[in-house]
Amino acid sequence: MTVLLAALSGAVVGSAAGTAAQRWPREATLFSPVRSTCGSCGLVLAARDLVPIVSWLRLGGRCRRCRARIPAVHPLVELVSGVALGAIVLVHGASPRAILLGVGALAVIVATVTDLQHRIIPDRLTLPLAVVGTASVPLAVGTGAPLVGALAWSLGVPGLLWTLVLVADLRRRARPIGGGDVKLLVGVLGLAAGVDSGPRTLLLVAVLTGGLVALLGLVTGRLHRRSRLPFGPAIAVGYLLAVLAPGSSTAVAGGAA
Repeated sequence: MTVLLAALSGAVVGSAAGTAAQRWPREATLFSPVRSTCGSCGLVLAARDLVPIVSWLRLGGRCRRCRARIPAVHPLVELVSGVALGAIVLVHGASPRAILLGVGALAVIVATVTDLQHRIIPDRLTLPLAVVGTASVPLAVGTGAPLVGALAWSLGVPGLLWTLVLVADLRRRARPIGGGDVKLLVGVLGLAAGVDSGPRTLLLVAVLTGGLVALLGLVTGRLHRRSRLPFGPAIAVGYLLAVLAPGSSTAVAGGAA
């Protein structure tokens, strides 16, 4: 029942996450406009139009007034958010750690949508996440050597990548990774610090996923050597696999050992 409630809550919050993913790249906010509308006819959506997943299915993926198509990305974000939060609670239990990891899951889902659609990951997502992720490291791993190692992963690796970005800018060459990707990494590496081998797994999977996508893109001709590769989805895959991997719930938290 707890997992089911977490999944349902995830779908509801995922609806807001999907709205943020659509509005933030246009410099709009979650509260302006207050009410969601149809992008084609301007119909103000009623409560019955906003039930996660169900409303989209009931309407056949179309506006109930003008019958314009409603992008499938909306119910997909709600579905993935619900499954992700339910799985996190299943692995980590109903705990403060699960809440923090759930925040990270929603963040990488939003980052994936904005990166794929607009090739950006907004600062209004990454900067608060970086603060939350870094602040949660001491709570997750305690003090002493574990804290130093965790901070080295969560701050050192993004710091190195950011240095490479600055060098590329100075030499007027293509960036090896986007600035939004680096900021996103700060947050998710910090949140994954309390999970056994979380940062290492996250980075390994993200690099392998991004490399595979780049290779396939080059082979098929969809990407070129200077193409901007959306790395946000690769980070999302790495984060979700890291926090949901078997044994990830056994990491020591709070230095209590």
